Amino acid sequence: MDPSRLVSLLGEPQFNSFSDPAWDRVEGEWGLALPDDYKWFVSAYGPCVLYGTFYVSHPRGAALNLPGYIAYVSQEARTSQDYCPEEFPHPVIPEAGGLVPVVETFEGDRVFLRPPDDGTDDWTVMVRWDTWEWDWHRMGFVDFLERVLSEPAEVPLISRDCFEWVDVPYRLAEHREADEADEPA
Repeated sequence: MDPSRLVSLLGEPQFNSFSDPAWDRVEGEWGLALPDDYKWFVSAYGPCVLYGTFYVSHPRGAALNLPGYIAYVSQEARTSQDYCPEEFPHPVIPEAGGLVPVVETFEGDRVFLRPPDDGTDDWTVMVRWDTWEWDWHRMGFVDFLERVLSEPAEVPLISRDCFEWVDVPYRLAEHREADEADEPA
């Protein structure tokens, strides 16, 4: 992971709370260890909305609350798997090896982290489009996000129009109180 390219696309992060105890609570609750590149991005930039359409939750977010979002999508997935299994053909946490929902777009697309299952330690990214089709991106979250931002035609999660009419690439979605876990960025 090389965050410098992402920083050049989004600007300097406002936070540096990678060691935030909230990560321990989220990971402990769901029995997993999320990938460092994802935690770095969310700790540095989240909770935020990228280009007005890409909603990123944070463990301490109020409106964009990661534990709440995971619970909501997990429940929705279980219901969909009961009634329309083709809509969610992949397990979602808390199922063993389940995908972890982490981002939603204005259009209803969702980004999931896919835990390693091939003997590596590498998490990858899966996208469930609003059409219920799935794409697997064999890269980490930061590399995936850099691709979304730099090659929008390849991974159209953010409309090309948004790059033109949005004056600031990202905005904090809500005020987040600093605590002892935050360090100056």
